[in-house]
Amino acid sequence: MLGSYTRQLGLHLSLVLFTGSRRTVFLPQDKRTALQCRVFGSPLLKCRFTDKFISLDHRCDLTPVTRSFPPVPESELYPSNQTPLAPFIDGRGRASRLFWGRETELPAPEFYSGKGYRHIAAKHGWGPADEQATRNAIHTRPITTETTKVKRRRLVRRTYEGGGYRQNLASCRRVVVIDYPIRSRSGGEMITSYGALVGEPGSPLPSQG
Repeated sequence: MLGSYTRQLGLHLSLVLFTGSRRTVFLPQDKRTALQCRVFGSPLLKCRFTDKFISLDHRCDLTPVTRSFPPVPESELYPSNQTPLAPFIDGRGRASRLFWGRETELPAPEFYSGKGYRHIAAKHGWGPADEQATRNAIHTRPITTETTKVKRRRLVRRTYEGGGYRQNLASCRRVVVIDYPIRSRSGGEMITSYGALVGEPGSPLPSQG
């Protein structure tokens, strides 16, 4: 449940840990309990409790995660501008690209936010099987389409779901999110791609999205 939380800072500053402009605070004694906070001016910090974060479920991952990356700019194509992966072609013929992107260990340990290869590899894993599953998934019709704004650019964010598969006794399916420019048939940028848990052992296998 959510609740209000107000703390006087100063001598108690060591009890909280700021993690960038998001104003997310972790309690050092339990880093899986996060507080979504707004700063109302020193020395008051007003927060809202969130439920404890649970560990990520990796049963649907096709590749082990990796969190060791070379110092490549996030805007460079993966694996390099000289030899990038072939474009990811969706069902309408639009070609999207996978960039190195970025990852941030927020909103909690293991819950890497960001976009592109670094985010995918750190949170879900990325390998040849993931690449093929991604290509298959984006040939379906998107399950959601919404308008978003990133750095003053208005984009269309489309989410795709691939066919179901069973792994580690769990029922899974591929989920892919791509941002496309508005009013343009040019390709988009892949935000994430991962195997989503949709059912426990014994549950029906999901149909093609």
